[in-house]
Amino acid sequence: MDFGPMSAYVNPFITSLATLSLKEWDASIVSMINTTVSLEEGLDSAQQTIILAIDAIGRSRQADAAREAASAAVRSLSWAASDELALREAARLASAAIVVLDVVSFEILLPAFIPFRLTDVAVPVKWAA
Repeated sequence: MDFGPMSAYVNPFITSLATLSLKEWDASIVSMINTTVSLEEGLDSAQQTIILAIDAIGRSRQADAAREAASAAVRSLSWAASDELALREAARLASAAIVVLDVVSFEILLPAFIPFRLTDVAVPVKWAA
């Protein structure tokens, strides 16, 4: 599927998202909640910036495709029904962030990837140990 210039990063994200375990997801969310300062503000800022960037650079089609692929990957997880909304929203935000990663400051987009920090989901971040 064509996700624009950032397809090389979107595709591994979608593929690895479909293998996410409940244990990984739960551990990552607990860590995020307990360790991330100003989480809501960071997520809101990232989301607004992503929306503006998608419109400004004309990647609506690619962002929509990435979001839909992320949603489909979440639906494919047998355990996701119990936490589907939170996971789906996190996955949709991260996939859209990857679509605009080449034109938006990484620091602004970083909150979109934090939900996947303690998982094997392929995000374009090298987490510190």
